[in-house]
Amino acid sequence: MGGTITGDPLIDPAPVDALDALFFAHDLIYQTHPNPQTNPAGLAARIGADIVLVESMHNLTFTDPGAPNYDPEAGLYEGLATLGIVGQLAAEGVLQNLPLADQLQIAAATQEAIVNFEAGLVAVPGEAKSLHGAFHVFEHQFLDFLL
Repeated sequence: MGGTITGDPLIDPAPVDALDALFFAHDLIYQTHPNPQTNPAGLAARIGADIVLVESMHNLTFTDPGAPNYDPEAGLYEGLATLGIVGQLAAEGVLQNLPLADQLQIAAATQEAIVNFEAGLVAVPGEAKSLHGAFHVFEHQFLDFLL
């Protein structure tokens, strides 16, 4: 289907893990709400999907370097995704308008994402050279939004 999610379990491949399932749900919302620049309801749905994704990834245990079933590649991917989405929400001015509970959960998710990202870089050395510099650029650009 060219990367298009149909929502049909007979056509779409099953998620390989809980992280993949979260991204599937997120991507489905993005796909069903095109043109957010001209569709305020679509923009709100996408922002809501971003927030749910960040908060849900924060609740996963296998991406936590301290977990017994830790998956370093999943932790790396979760960390990078969290940092990217939070950076986008910060750049769009969304974070400061969220309820305090969401702000606190996103801040905690971001702190955990940094740990997961760094631990994943150590455990998956082939990715370290290309992503390490990107992490520091993100950190310098958006750190003050997250504190």
